[in-house]
Amino acid sequence: MITGRVLLLVGGYTFHKATNASIVHNRWRCSSHNKKCNAFVVLTDDETKIVRAKLTHSGHNRPRLKHLVTRAMVKPKAKDRKTREEKLAQKRLYRRQKYEEIKKDPEKYAAQKEKDRLRYLTRKEQNKIKMIKDLTPRQQRQKRKQWNENSQRYIEKKKNRAIEQMFIDNSPPTSDYEEIDPQVPQVNELRCSGATRHFKFDISQ
Repeated sequence: MITGRVLLLVGGYTFHKATNASIVHNRWRCSSHNKKCNAFVVLTDDETKIVRAKLTHSGHNRPRLKHLVTRAMVKPKAKDRKTREEKLAQKRLYRRQKYEEIKKDPEKYAAQKEKDRLRYLTRKEQNKIKMIKDLTPRQQRQKRKQWNENSQRYIEKKKNRAIEQMFIDNSPPTSDYEEIDPQVPQVNELRCSGATRHFKFDISQ
């Protein structure tokens, strides 16, 4: 099957089944019928034998069967269909990774910050960015609510990082050969000095 059609091969030429209802049943026309080739074959009802045929071709050459077989055997590649949300999430992840790479290079990071600043000024001049005072009261409430949610997420993220870092700094060495930094207070020292209580108080703020 090629491009959704079943082809019949007779004498090195290809035929496709006629779809016109007025044409004789099980009549197959030459695939180059649009080139005014009148060759055709008529098959039995079970399509096992040729009942009548006109095999005089005109207006075209014999097709290259090697290419036809190759096209018929090639299966279409399965497309990896993703939803719009998955594509946007992948795009955001790519941008975040790219930005982290830029931050490692001071020169590129400075150039990127200047580029972002100029883009912000341009968008502000074009009135694409509105100040909080230019919004309606309802829009102001929505914007402030969004700011509060973003601030809460940032604080929670910062707390989690601090807790993870505390466990890393106060975890016991993995082997006897691992050196212990004398500048880092150990668990017992934290308990004695009251630093643990002070740390918990800061986290609960």
